[in-house]
Amino acid sequence: MNQQDITQLQSLVAGANKVVSFLGENPSYDAVCGATAFHLSLVKAGRKSDLVCGTELTVEYGSIFGVDEVKNKLEGGKNLVISLDYQDGAIDKVSYNAEGGKFNLVIIPKGEVQLSTDKISYSKTGFDADLVFVFGVRKLDELGVIYNQNRALFSERPVILITNLTDAEKLGKLNFINPTAPSVCEMVVSLLKVGNLAPDQDISTNLYQGIMKATESLQSERVNAVTLEAVAATLRAGARKIRDQRSEIRDQKLAQNLKTQESDQIKTEENILTGTDQPKTTNVYSSEATAVAAAANPPADWLKPRIYSTKNT
Repeated sequence: MNQQDITQLQSLVAGANKVVSFLGENPSYDAVCGATAFHLSLVKAGRKSDLVCGTELTVEYGSIFGVDEVKNKLEGGKNLVISLDYQDGAIDKVSYNAEGGKFNLVIIPKGEVQLSTDKISYSKTGFDADLVFVFGVRKLDELGVIYNQNRALFSERPVILITNLTDAEKLGKLNFINPTAPSVCEMVVSLLKVGNLAPDQDISTNLYQGIMKATESLQSERVNAVTLEAVAATLRAGARKIRDQRSEIRDQKLAQNLKTQESDQIKTEENILTGTDQPKTTNVYSSEATAVAAAANPPADWLKPRIYSTKNT
C-alpha cells in the first residue's frame, strides 16, 4: 500500500456507516476467514455491516467465527422485482394502473398464451451501502448471481478489492492486489490496522486460522517476514489455535489404536504372570538332557559282543 492509497482507504472507512462485503462463489477458507474478520471488526466498531456469498458455505467452514452471519443474498433492497416464466414473444404488452389504493401491474399475453399465477416469484434489489469490499476474487463476475442482481451498487458506490490472486483485474476505486502474499488474511491484518479497527480474540483467531490454512502451517515457500509478523500480531491479540476437524479425527483414531495396543500388551503380561494361554513350544534343552541320560545309562546287553554274518543269496 502506498501512502496515498492508505490515506484514501482511511477516509473511506472512517466515513462509511454502512458497509457490504462480498465473497466469490465457492471461496477459499482463507478468504472466508479474512472477510468474516473484517465484518466482525466493523460490527465491533458500531458500523452496519453485511457479508454476502453467492454459494452456501459447507461444514468445512464451521470453525470460523461469524460464519453464521454470511448471507447468500442481499436483503433490504428498495426495488421490488416480480418474476414469472417467460418465452420469447409470449407477452404483448405490460401496463399498470392504480385503483382503490392498489397498484396493479397488468401483463397482457399474445394470442392464446396462458400466464400461470403459480409460477410467480418476488424479490428485492437496489440494496444500498456507503462502501463495498470484495475479497479473494480476480473479477466481479466471480461473485456470480449476486453481482448480476446488484450491478448498480458496484457502479454507484466505491469498491475496494482485497486479493492475493494473480491476474486480478483492477475493478474498484482502490485495488489492493498482492500476489506475493500467501494469504488474504495476511492482507486483512494490515487492513484492520490502517482502518483503525481493533481485533478481538475471535477476530484474531479467524485471521490466524486463515494464514495457517493458506500456508500449510507456515510450511509454504511463499511465507515471508510479513507473514510471520501478521501471525505474531494475531497471537498478541489473543488468537487461539483451533484444531481442524480432520486433525481431531486423526488424533482420535491414533488414540484408539494406542489404547487397543496397550490393552493387548496388558493381556500378554497377565498371561506371562499367570501361566495361562501360553503358546506351546518345544523345549530343546529337555530333549538334549534326555539324550545325555540315555547315553549314560545304556541297556544291559548294549556292551556284550555281537556276531554279524552275511548271507549270500
